Amino acid sequence: MIRRARRVAFVGLIGTAALGCGGARSSGGAAPPGPEPRGDGGRPGVAPGRAVTYRPTRGHYVFQRRDSVTIDVPNAGVQTQTLGRTAFLGVEVVDSAGGYRLRITLDSVRADSGVQIPAAALDSLRGTRWSARMSPAGELSEFRVQSVAGGPETPVDSAQVTALGAQLASEFARIFPVLPQGGATVGARWTDTTETPTRSQGLELVERSAVEYVAPEAEQREGVAAIRVESRASFTRQGAGTQFGQQVEMSGGGVRTAVNYIALDGRLLESTGTDSATLTVTVPAVGQSVPVHQQGTFVVRRIR
Repeated sequence: MIRRARRVAFVGLIGTAALGCGGARSSGGAAPPGPEPRGDGGRPGVAPGRAVTYRPTRGHYVFQRRDSVTIDVPNAGVQTQTLGRTAFLGVEVVDSAGGYRLRITLDSVRADSGVQIPAAALDSLRGTRWSARMSPAGELSEFRVQSVAGGPETPVDSAQVTALGAQLASEFARIFPVLPQGGATVGARWTDTTETPTRSQGLELVERSAVEYVAPEAEQREGVAAIRVESRASFTRQGAGTQFGQQVEMSGGGVRTAVNYIALDGRLLESTGTDSATLTVTVPAVGQSVPVHQQGTFVVRRIR
């Protein structure tokens, strides 16, 4: 029984520890402490007082994520697994009633290293489209998935959406950092809170985070005038579910940081970041708890 419980916890952790955060977001709060903004308003050629918001656009992006998950299995020692994946995305932001409509289409995805995801599972995701309502500040709501071209759109937390599709939705939803209402200007500071329901490996999860943003400077990014937006988020993650017929519970928290470059015309040019979490997965039936430590990096870059 103990051996089986260890396997339950081990398998469940791999999918849940590396989950990202997306979904509905709300902004507000006092300006947080953070890096001091530059007093010169950025580099020459970039208007320091110009407010940047998202605008209708269309482009292609590469999304890369790498995770390392260390699991301390009782009586079996420390085990480490890695997972790398690269996705190529078509991204559209189009006018819609009351704001914009965000559409993200998966052109292709591959597992680069570590734990191998079955090729059939990856191939089945090609052409999948995620969509959401989007405000000019980047707040997302009503995230939905269309698995087959021309097919119906399904809420991302629906049981009809595969676990991998739901996890990718959580990761893709983080592509656009939330900006302050009215737009981001050099020297601005603001906060955002998120609550993200998702599921993975049979677990229903909720991630809650508090994010601090600062726009310290503007600069030319590969010849394009852009504003730099830095963020630091503290998050908690909690959930439960059933695996191999046994109840599994997960709780913990961590930190996520990112640096984003947004062109003055509203295009996201690049986002890079890291996250780390310390989690505990428990199998109540046998009173077993498994500590997990996760480290991850991600890069989103506009390629055309």
